[in-house]
Amino acid sequence: MNCLQEIYQLINEERHDLIGILNENLEFEYLNHSSIKKFFDKMNQIIKFPSFLDNIHPEDKMKVLKFLQNELKEGIKIQFRIRSLDTEDWIWFELRCKRFQKDPKNLHCILIIYNINFQKILINKLNQAEQIYKTAIGKANFYRDLFVHDFNNILNNIKSSSNLCMNFLKNTNNYEKLKEFCQIIIDQVNRGVKLIQNVHLLSKLEESKPEIKPIEVKKILRECIRYLKSTFNDREIYIRDNLPPGNIFVLGNNLIQQVFENILINAVKYNDKDEINIKVRASYMQEKSTSFYKFEFIDNAIGVTDDKKKKIFENTDYSDISDKGMGIGLTLVKKIIGTYKGKIWVENRVEGDFSQGSNFIILIPSI
Repeated sequence: MNCLQEIYQLINEERHDLIGILNENLEFEYLNHSSIKKFFDKMNQIIKFPSFLDNIHPEDKMKVLKFLQNELKEGIKIQFRIRSLDTEDWIWFELRCKRFQKDPKNLHCILIIYNINFQKILINKLNQAEQIYKTAIGKANFYRDLFVHDFNNILNNIKSSSNLCMNFLKNTNNYEKLKEFCQIIIDQVNRGVKLIQNVHLLSKLEESKPEIKPIEVKKILRECIRYLKSTFNDREIYIRDNLPPGNIFVLGNNLIQQVFENILINAVKYNDKDEINIKVRASYMQEKSTSFYKFEFIDNAIGVTDDKKKKIFENTDYSDISDKGMGIGLTLVKKIIGTYKGKIWVENRVEGDFSQGSNFIILIPSI
């Protein structure tokens, strides 16, 4: 029997797991030698339990103490971190226990603390890989749907204009109309080219910082307004722009067109009025030491409730695809504005009444 005990103790001494016997006063009466070398400077540090707690991660101390004092049950296990004296790193362990009595008066507990750090690292890496995979799938689906929606819209516009051209060719007096529809076809082809370029930029938006340069936006904004009217030519849309004289230069890139279009399209898409009214304003302003151009898009659509005013910019998936236009969603709109070091938010058109419409406000640094 003594020989078996010596063999068992020898095996325990060389194990990397921490094996100990704890008495009812929370004092260690035994700890295997390898754990003493790895986690404690010397033996007298670990005889009293509080010194053992000193080596446990601050966030886990109370959990371990509560478990040992009040909830010590066979079959229950907890996980916590211990600081290694070798590397000063926090290492994950799993604690299991079994109670026994050396005599009728003294209750003891055998603690076996398994090193699960390697498993934790693997699980963490697996979770990270899973998240990367989900994000990649989400992005792939987003760009797929983006192309489906946008090219479908572009091709439908070209088809519609081509059919109208064919009809008007029957009457030689419709030269101006033919010219107008041919211009629409040319515009849609150009939009297809820009779509490809901008999708390429969007795909790299989160991977690297896009090039930021001075860009004139008044012409872009008016092109977006013209595109909105031609896209929704079956709706009564009235747009007033109040833009300052001269050029409007901001620090941005070609993606600003998608920002303007997205907001304008939403003003129509989420509008149940027979007559759609949109007011576009731009003004110069100073905030602290930075100069901005402030763009306001004021509509009479269904509005945004107070609880959704922040959430509409915080959608974390890639499923927010508009039925018309580029469909990049307000989440990516905010990301684009963020790359410009700008700001975007939404207010009520009429203070205190969201149902009267919205005012989407964008600040973009000026030059």
